[in-house]
Amino acid sequence: MAVDFRAQGQPERARAALEMAARADPSLPGVHLEIATIDLQQGNADAARAEIQKELAIVPESAAALALKHRLEAASN
Repeated sequence: MAVDFRAQGQPERARAALEMAARADPSLPGVHLEIATIDLQQGNADAARAEIQKELAIVPESAAALALKHRLEAASN
């Protein structure tokens, strides 16, 4: 559902759906990465960083999360 909302240009609804999923199962992989992506697209790098940390706590080897983390670090330097 969240992916559909993002595709339809409704990031707020996508984020709300993802947050609901995260509340239902805090250890669900991928949810925080998607939230981070939305945050970054909306210009909220600090929130994106926080979500990436949550994702990496769940899936430390996530290549996508690590790539986004490095991208955020590079942008802040």
